[in-house]
Amino acid sequence: MKKAFLALAAVALLITSCGGNATGNGTDAQEDVKYQTYGGITSSSGDFTFSFDYESVDSIPLDVTVNGDSAFVKMTVKLTRTDKELKEGAEAKNFYASISGRDEQKDVEFRLDAEEASMEQLKAILGLSAHSTTIFGADWRNDYLMATSGNIDQSAYTLAAYAQHEMRLVKDLTATLGLRLTHHETFNDHLTPKVTLMYAPGSFRFRATYSAGFRAPGLDELYYHYFSVNRGKAQISFGNRDLKPEKSHYFSLNAEYRTQLLAVSITGFLNRINDMVVKQNVPVDDATRMMLMKEFPEMTQDQADKMVSYALYQNSDKGDVKGMQVNVSANIFEGFNLSANYVYTYARTKSGDEWTVLERSMRHAATVAANYHHAWGKYGLNVNLNGRLQSKTYYTGTYEDAPGFGLWNLHTTHTFDCAKWAMLEPSIGIDNLFNKVDRRIDSSTRKYALYSPGRMLVVGLKVKFK
Repeated sequence: MKKAFLALAAVALLITSCGGNATGNGTDAQEDVKYQTYGGITSSSGDFTFSFDYESVDSIPLDVTVNGDSAFVKMTVKLTRTDKELKEGAEAKNFYASISGRDEQKDVEFRLDAEEASMEQLKAILGLSAHSTTIFGADWRNDYLMATSGNIDQSAYTLAAYAQHEMRLVKDLTATLGLRLTHHETFNDHLTPKVTLMYAPGSFRFRATYSAGFRAPGLDELYYHYFSVNRGKAQISFGNRDLKPEKSHYFSLNAEYRTQLLAVSITGFLNRINDMVVKQNVPVDDATRMMLMKEFPEMTQDQADKMVSYALYQNSDKGDVKGMQVNVSANIFEGFNLSANYVYTYARTKSGDEWTVLERSMRHAATVAANYHHAWGKYGLNVNLNGRLQSKTYYTGTYEDAPGFGLWNLHTTHTFDCAKWAMLEPSIGIDNLFNKVDRRIDSSTRKYALYSPGRMLVVGLKVKFK
């Protein structure tokens, strides 16, 4: 069973990557065009990930990371084509696939999902007057959702036109005005403005920004009809075709100091969202349980009896997201850089008269990184130590919050300019240095934010053709 799933995933990747390669080697191939294929197989006990970058006709580096082994396979593929310059137009195509299976011993269900998005853009950058820049543009996007669960095959397009004008008012003071008109196939037309003022004396930057926002519900939020079994527990999610689009008002204040050695920025933000789309956990009673069993005949009585709630996308009356972000980066000496990021976020939604915490939000999150690189002749070394720390993740309804954690990773990359035709870049590292694992005993009311199985050795090899 496992070999069959791996073969299926490999075939899907081969089809996708060959499509990108054929285009990359065709007559349209230019240095300013980049083709990328990303793929991954994720299992319950480990990951197998890979990526291919087609930067030019004769440059095909390969990354491979291997960890773990399992009979449960899930695959994701992304194919992208982008042009670095958008003055004459650009095109991007994305494809996502999820391939799962069923292992009778592990009680894992088979599932095949796919999602594709295509986008085309046209952009013109003009200097209509001294000390000003004007941008006109348009973009078109088409989203697709196909899923075997619920027999879903849906699509929706979005067409938008925008204009932005940046001008210097007086010395060190710049204003930017923008306007975007969006037409969605289902949710019609929406006009959203943006205004920014920036004062930039010397090495300092001070910004004030207001922007209005519009977001149509995703196809998954509208049409999802999903059933799966995880660790013997049934999981059900429903989309909602009656959802309304989100409309928001965003405000921010930013201060920044930047030199060649040090960069520091602090930003305060507030986002007020009307009709915010949230995933509600709906309690299950006997009548609901009967309805769910009719919707999903493959669910057994035992699985239905264990269900506490199911997920349904709904509009809340309001959403409120506010907080502060701090970024610091320092070049300590040549080849050595330190950086840190901290975000405080207070996110909540309101339905009726009741405010509740936003599902899957966290109050505190920080990242820290130290990077050193140096070359000795034909050998180059890059060492990266990075960590992510976060406070508990909030869940609503009958679920308990997931505890906070800190993960640290150490990676090294070695570059050998060993041949006239190629360079070798082996890499070795350790993910989850301190073996942080969520060891809580599983239950029907338990959610997780940390999924790492523990400390992992990561080995890779990249070949760059000259």
